[in-house]
This record gives sequence, structure tokens and C-alpha cells, in this order.
Amino acid sequence: MAIAQEDPTRPIAVTVNQNLSFGTFYQGAGGGTVTINNVGTRFAGGTVVLLTGSYSTAIFNIFANRGTLVSFVLPSTSSLIDGSGHSLGLTIDAAGNPNSDFVSGNIHSTPTQKSFGGILTIPAAIQPGNYSGTFEIIIVEQ
Repeated sequence: MAIAQEDPTRPIAVTVNQNLSFGTFYQGAGGGTVTINNVGTRFAGGTVVLLTGSYSTAIFNIFANRGTLVSFVLPSTSSLIDGSGHSLGLTIDAAGNPNSDFVSGNIHSTPTQKSFGGILTIPAAIQPGNYSGTFEIIIVEQ
């Protein structure tokens, strides 16, 4: 004889494990891009020069019942600002990010980690400084 019971229905919970950080760079004469993919590799485009220092992907812990179908809706664009009216464009790029559905294989108390990278667009005539901001990823539970 076998007896089985499904876990009680619980909504998905999400916590931030690590923030997305593009690190230190110099924009060069023509500007360009800094890309961090979801596995943490950083690339420069245009005349951007990457400098040594730390950088990281965004990592989220997703708590869902086993068997829950989870999908992501990525934002079209966001921006980072420096507090003085200057901004950089931020795209959470679908390429290389976990933008496809997945089925949770864990119990609700054990998180599934998902990493997200992005593309930072740097204009040629931008003021150096510390830029920060937020982005929103919609998580759909099915």
C-alpha cells in the first residue's frame, strides 16, 4: 500500500541573494556597453575599457512547491542614476538568462537559485560616478 499527499499550496517567495554589479570601467571616447551574462562573465563593447575589481550577476532564491511551473517576464529597459541627473541604460537581456519556464524540483523550504545578467549602455559623454538603480522581474507561478 502507498499513500501520497501533495504539499499544501503556497505562493512563490523570492529573496535577493546577490545584487547585479557591473564593476569599474572607463567609457572611452565613444562610449559603449558592459555586459555580464548569467554565469558571471563580463564583456565590454565599443570603446569601454574594463578595469579590475569586483562585479557580479544578480542571484535570486526562488522558493516554490515541488512541481510548480515558474516563468519570468523580463523588463524592457531600466536605468541607473548617479543622483545628479545622469543616467545609464540597463537591459536585463534574455540571451543567456533563465527566461524560459522551469519546474521546481525542490520542496518549498529549499530555494532554487537563478542568476540574471544584463547590458549597461554607456554614452560617450557621461559623467563618471557611482550609478545605482533597480529593475523588476515578474515571476509567474503556474
